[in-house]
Amino acid sequence: MKRFKRFVLNKRKGWLMGIAIYQLLGAIVLLILMVTILSAQPEISGGVIFAVIPMIALSLVSIMAGIFYFIKGKELKFYTLSKLNLCAQLLQLTIPPGFTFIYYYGPYFALGINGHTLAIRFETLTANFNFSIGGQEEGLVVLFNCVPLLILIILRWIERNKTAPTGFDNSFVDGPRQEATPQEV
Repeated sequence: MKRFKRFVLNKRKGWLMGIAIYQLLGAIVLLILMVTILSAQPEISGGVIFAVIPMIALSLVSIMAGIFYFIKGKELKFYTLSKLNLCAQLLQLTIPPGFTFIYYYGPYFALGINGHTLAIRFETLTANFNFSIGGQEEGLVVLFNCVPLLILIILRWIERNKTAPTGFDNSFVDGPRQEATPQEV
């Protein structure tokens, strides 16, 4: 694990860029799915609106995290919003007699219990949002998604091990940083 941590810290900019792209693409896919599903509905009920509001909110948090990283260069806000969004993806929960919460995008590798058995689930390139209050046929399901857990660990390592800013930090927004010469001071 120490070797992986060292690898992550040596390539921190690439990891942060990858996480920001992962969140932007995931949010965009979820919003496209939401628009597609809602446009196919002949009539939209209050229950559908109730389920769509958290999906829009979580997608907007993910988009804002990407904006803060790429456009504004605000890493602290990026860390905060990313962790909020990834924490929402950690847990898949179904409690009888009628509560379900599932939210994830991208690869999904989950471990947990499904009723009375150990469950392992794996999917790739998917997006899912399910929030419902009502009758389900399943028993108790508690699954922990390992992909956002790994991303949270990586974000925490990078956040705790900051480096001194270089001349190219935030150059996407401001251009390269110019160092003051002794004559200017």
